[in-house]
Amino acid sequence: MKINLLFIIFSFSIFAQELPQISDTLSSFKEKKIHDSGVYSSFQFPYKSDLLLTPQAWIHFKKIYFEARYNYEAINTFSLYCGRSFLLGKNEGLEIIPGLGGSLGIFNGVSPYLGVNLGFNKITLFSQNQYSINTSCRDGDFFFSWSAIMYNAYKSVHFGVSEQVFVPVNGNAIINYGPMLSLVNDPFSIEFYAYNFWDNNSMWAVGLQVLF
Repeated sequence: MKINLLFIIFSFSIFAQELPQISDTLSSFKEKKIHDSGVYSSFQFPYKSDLLLTPQAWIHFKKIYFEARYNYEAINTFSLYCGRSFLLGKNEGLEIIPGLGGSLGIFNGVSPYLGVNLGFNKITLFSQNQYSINTSCRDGDFFFSWSAIMYNAYKSVHFGVSEQVFVPVNGNAIINYGPMLSLVNDPFSIEFYAYNFWDNNSMWAVGLQVLF
């Protein structure tokens, strides 16, 4: 089974871009039933592999979060996730999203996950973690973690580093890391990732996002 190792879950990184104004998000929870929705597609270029398109869409219903994905847990696999957003801290600068997802396709199973976002001045950190349980074959279980730290260098320009950790239940862990660049002009943004660009295990990605 081919697992998508370049697992870009941008539904959590949009909070990273908005965390300095996360109190506004809290207000929207109170005032709007449906809010903070968007679509995102990443174009991934693994070394010596075919281009992979990974579309997704998300929406908040009050504090409940829904996300649909395709080609993430594996190619030709559709996933639907549901979570609950908690805003914590003195200025609501910390967000925690525990949730559960289900997948159908090449990968069939369920995935408990936890997203964490923290904003402080011009620095943003986020981390998304999940353990995917393959209900068709337990040998296909895996843990995946995607984390990043970004700095708002100038207006809409964000620089940072990102790391991905993939651990199959049977096999060796795979760790990918490298620089990233984010250009934001609301409601649009474009992201560039370069994982392990210095060796033959390089993975490159470009992500396009529109918020509604």
